[in-house]
Amino acid sequence: ELRRLLSDRRELLRKLQAEYQRLFKNLQSLEFIEQQIAAKAEEEARFLDEHLLWIRNAKSVGLQDLRNLPDTLRWLLSPLNWWQVGQDLLRSFIRNPVMWILVLLVSFSFMGLRRRAHQHLSRVARQVYSVKTDSFGLTLRALAFTGRVVLGWPVPIIFAGWQLVNLPLLQDFSPAVGNGLILAGRTLIGALFMYEFCWKEGVAKVHFKWPESVRRALRRSLQWFMPLLAALSFIIAAVQTKNDAAYTDSLGRLALVALMAGFSLWAAYMLRFSGEIFSMLTRRRREGWLVRSRFIWYPLAVGVPLVLAFLAVLGYYYSAFALYLRLGETIALLIGLIIVKDLVLRWFFITQRRLSFEEIRRKKEARAEKPEKEGAGGAGEGDGVGIEE
Repeated sequence: ELRRLLSDRRELLRKLQAEYQRLFKNLQSLEFIEQQIAAKAEEEARFLDEHLLWIRNAKSVGLQDLRNLPDTLRWLLSPLNWWQVGQDLLRSFIRNPVMWILVLLVSFSFMGLRRRAHQHLSRVARQVYSVKTDSFGLTLRALAFTGRVVLGWPVPIIFAGWQLVNLPLLQDFSPAVGNGLILAGRTLIGALFMYEFCWKEGVAKVHFKWPESVRRALRRSLQWFMPLLAALSFIIAAVQTKNDAAYTDSLGRLALVALMAGFSLWAAYMLRFSGEIFSMLTRRRREGWLVRSRFIWYPLAVGVPLVLAFLAVLGYYYSAFALYLRLGETIALLIGLIIVKDLVLRWFFITQRRLSFEEIRRKKEARAEKPEKEGAGGAGEGDGVGIEE
C-alpha cells in the first residue's frame, strides 16, 4: 500500500512538473505578446503624434464647457483626492526611504545654503572687478552657485511627481498630480534660474555686463509671472493626464488660454520698443540685424502664444498643448544660446583684459628701467675721466 501511494505521488509530481513547464512556456509566450503589443502601441503613438497634431479633437468653447467647469474644479480640489495623494506619497516613502531621505537632504541643504550661495556670489563679484584676480573660472563658479540656489524647490517637486507617476496601483488622481508636479517643477527650474541669474551680484550683471535696467526689469517681471507659470502648468498637465474630454475641454483649455495670454502680455511688456531690452539692443548696435528686424520678431513673440490660445478655443486643444510644450523647449534653447554667446564674449573679454594689463605693466617696467640705465651710463663716463687725469 505504501509503495502504491508513493508511486501515485511520484506520478502526481511528474504531472505537476509538466504543468509548471507548460505554464512557464505560456508565460513566456504572454510576455512576448505583451512586448509586441507595447512596441505596436508605441509605434501607433508616434504615428498619432505625427498625424493628429492638426486634427480637431474638441468642439469650440461653448456653454457645456462652462457647465463642466465646477465638476472639474471639485475633482481637482477634492480633499479626499488629495488625502489619497498623501497616502500614495507615504507608500512611496516606505518603499524607497533611502532615495527619499537623500533627495530631501540635498534639497533642504540647497534651501538652507541659499544665503551662503549669495555670499559666495558676492565674493566672486569682488574678484571679477579686479583685473588681477578675474578669470573665466569665476564665471563657471558663479553659474554653479546659481544652479545650487535654483534647485532647492524644483528637485523635491519633480521627484515627488516622478514617484507618483511610477507607483503601481494608483487611483487616477495621483498620476495626474504627479505629471502636474513634473511639468511645474521643470518650468520652475527655468524661471528660477533666470530670476537668480539676474540677482544684483549675479552672473547677468557682474559677469555678462547686462545693463542694470534690464536686470531689474526681468527680475521684477518674473516675480509675478513665475507663480502664474507654475500653477497653470500644473493644472494643464494634471487635466491632460486625466484624459477626460469634459475636464480637458473646460479647465484644461481655460488654463492653457490663460497661460498663453499671460505669456503674451509678459513678452509684450518686456520686448516693447520703449523697454529696457530693446534700448540695450539699440545702444550696442543701432543698425544691427535684431534692431532692423524688430517688426518681425516682436509680433512673433507676442502673437504666437495668442495663436495657440485661439487654437485651443477653436477645439484644437491637443495641437495647442503639443505646441505649448515645444514653445517651452524653444525658449529654453534660446536662453541657452544667449548664455553660451555671453560665455564666449566673457572669455574674449578676459583674454583682452589680461593682454592689456600685461602690456601696461611692461610699459611701466620699461619706463622705470630707462632712468636707471641712463644713470648707470653717466656714472661710468665720470669714472673714465678721473682715471685719465
